[in-house]
Amino acid sequence: MPGINSREEFIHAVAKKEGWQLFVFYTDTSAKSMQLLEEFEKWENPPKDVFLYSINASQIRDIHPDYGITSVPAVLVFKNGEKINLIYGFQNIGYYENLLVDPEPSSHAGDSGKKVQRIVVYTSDSCPWCNKAKDYLKGLKLPFKEVNVSRNQAEADKLVKRTGQTGTPQLDINGKYVVGFDKPKIDALLGI
Repeated sequence: MPGINSREEFIHAVAKKEGWQLFVFYTDTSAKSMQLLEEFEKWENPPKDVFLYSINASQIRDIHPDYGITSVPAVLVFKNGEKINLIYGFQNIGYYENLLVDPEPSSHAGDSGKKVQRIVVYTSDSCPWCNKAKDYLKGLKLPFKEVNVSRNQAEADKLVKRTGQTGTPQLDINGKYVVGFDKPKIDALLGI
């Protein structure tokens, strides 16, 4: 992962690229920073439109204050030259792969009239909260796909890679994950 060595290099990197730019802010004295850099180095096949950069915040001190970065590690995410997100702490590569997905829109709409692109509910056999999550979505008349991870180890492994969590239910709503039957968070992602 190329390092950014000045504010000018940072500005040039943001302006030059189309697609996604991820800037990993770190310091040599932060164990979590080193862990995150190692995680990015293990990313075998990042998409072609994803550009990764590292910035040592203890050496380059005139970028992070402009973006409100107050601790490391932090990942500043740009898309097509515009700031999209700021992520603090360690997240695995599965989290970033999920973050960079632009889901295909679908024609399904719930009672709210807002378009819902994709809903996947990850369940297990002995999970009462899974049934509550499914019943809630059915009550909203929203179509969803169910994946039972207790019967599909490959899907269970993928889910853990994406979210770092093993519990169920987990809901994938338009590429954003909710762990557990967290109704306020589900409603916020559904726009209701």
